[in-house]
Amino acid sequence: MAPVTAGQRVDDRYLLETLLENRHGVQVWRATQHPLRRQVVVKLVPQGDDAALERRFQREAEALGRLNHPACVDVYDHGVWQGWLFLVTAWIDGELLADRVGTRWSPSDALTLVTDIASGLAYAHVREVYHRDLSPSRIIIDHVDGRDFARMVDFGSARFADSTLDTTAGGAPYGTPGYMAPERIEGERGDARGDVYAMGVIFFELLTGQHPFRRDRAIETLAAQASGEVPDPASLQPPVQVPRAISWTIDRCTRRNPAERLQDGEALLAALLACRVALSDRRLWKLTPAMED
Repeated sequence: MAPVTAGQRVDDRYLLETLLENRHGVQVWRATQHPLRRQVVVKLVPQGDDAALERRFQREAEALGRLNHPACVDVYDHGVWQGWLFLVTAWIDGELLADRVGTRWSPSDALTLVTDIASGLAYAHVREVYHRDLSPSRIIIDHVDGRDFARMVDFGSARFADSTLDTTAGGAPYGTPGYMAPERIEGERGDARGDVYAMGVIFFELLTGQHPFRRDRAIETLAAQASGEVPDPASLQPPVQVPRAISWTIDRCTRRNPAERLQDGEALLAALLACRVALSDRRLWKLTPAMED
């Protein structure tokens, strides 16, 4: 496997310019595609070193290939180059949501971002694609048509309902502590309800400026998730005042029992639309969505 440096061309077309990330042998580069001269992202995975890593790479390529939605990053190309697997996706000139958490968002702004992602999840779940590792580090905020728009990236943990192949190494849970659904922590493969759980945690974090489970160590965070509940924002000190529809939606996203959650992206999107209606009229703040409670 050849070493990789800036200035090389992957597959004679993608000129590597800036190394964005280098973790666990996986490299992510900003590059320029020639002859089109458009900015792209090139992900490089070493071939033959880690079978589980290669499976995750193949799943990401297949997942992105199935999806064509504004909330899902576009995939342009994938293949093999000098001992590396490569995946080429659109360059998004934005910032990670992870860089914006830690302060309280307005209910309207938080609802807009979560709705963007929910629309992408609804699209993906209908096509039986589950992200399974949603977190603020997997969401990029882009500026589109005069407003911020959120997009999902990194489908390396994606799973498909029509496949028996998982991408977790040796059956161990693979995901981000603090956002993994309890059943994923326990080693289950996960489905649409795990994505819904992650979005409920993110929604709470944006509204309150704090994470409901984060501890000093990852194992402590996972333990808190496995046994704890996401509180009602109104129960915090000081309380975060939001419509009852929002509190209800967060609760129904983050139940420990997946059977008690909103079941997929379409159900989440419907609940968020009800939240938007409630937010627009103070008289509706005490009402829950017109769904089974």
